[in-house]
Amino acid sequence: MPAHSQTWFVLWAAAEQTMSINVAAENNSVLFHLQGKEDGVDYKHMLDGNSFWQRKLAVSQDYILTLDNGSSATTVIIDVSIVDNPPTDTPGGPLHPVVDGATGFLLGGWYNNAWVNAVDYMALISDTERPYIFYGLSGETGVITGQPPTVGGICNQPTVSLASLMPGSIGLVGRWNATPRLPQDVPVNTDVYQQVLAEALQGAGLAEPDITIDRILRFDLEGDGVEEVLIVANHLTAGIGQPPAAAGDYAVVLLRKIIGSDVVTVPLYLDVYLAGGDVVFPLRYEAVAVADLNGDGRLEIVIAADRYEGRQVAVIESYGATSQVMLQAGCRQ
Repeated sequence: MPAHSQTWFVLWAAAEQTMSINVAAENNSVLFHLQGKEDGVDYKHMLDGNSFWQRKLAVSQDYILTLDNGSSATTVIIDVSIVDNPPTDTPGGPLHPVVDGATGFLLGGWYNNAWVNAVDYMALISDTERPYIFYGLSGETGVITGQPPTVGGICNQPTVSLASLMPGSIGLVGRWNATPRLPQDVPVNTDVYQQVLAEALQGAGLAEPDITIDRILRFDLEGDGVEEVLIVANHLTAGIGQPPAAAGDYAVVLLRKIIGSDVVTVPLYLDVYLAGGDVVFPLRYEAVAVADLNGDGRLEIVIAADRYEGRQVAVIESYGATSQVMLQAGCRQ
């Protein structure tokens, strides 16, 4: 979109339908305005600065969407959804699928107050497109329309075709606030957490580990005022997911928790390579989001694992000194 320019679109929608608009541009430089053509109502004002708008409409008419760009040319992604029956906002309600923003892989979702795997969830959402709200470590990142899932390609993985991919985020159909408590970064050279990593590696048989921490996050999973700490550490000599694994390589995700009067370390992933030369494709772990994906007020941890020509994503719940993968998807080709 050229600098200092405006463009407009005409969108027709019927009364009782729900319209959602998301405008994504570099540095949020593009503002938008929405007005009813017949009733003249300003449904969304240009200067409110919001990049996302949604409302159930009361009038069947054309709606004029106007975009205004600032001082420099930019690429704009416009995602518009007009649906008859949008997904419920109620946690535990009908349909709340979860997708990986980097690939569109369907992980499954929440249905009838239980986690349901991707294969079974396909049949539940095969009817129509849906607006997915995406969340990363900094909160909501955008709303993108996703088509009914299909299976195909080399991975044979249920996949939702998204209007645009959202790397570094997880997508959810659900209108509750999925990130009520955002994680905070902790310096990776913090002595106490370097020692926690060293002890975990030594316990796995690595006598003198080379300590490398990628990220440390602090957050409150249960909303009880007691914070947990997530440690993500990858030491891969040959690089991301490349064989072979060298002696002393590792890829680790640890959760540090207070249980009663004790501080415990819960290993979510603990891949340690004691001997070198094995032709393996080691995984490299990354924290994607800490979000409430089923509306129960507790946060789930979303971890992605990448390697050579492969990716896995998991939704993990942690209760007490244990953890469990509730949803997962991936491709190991």
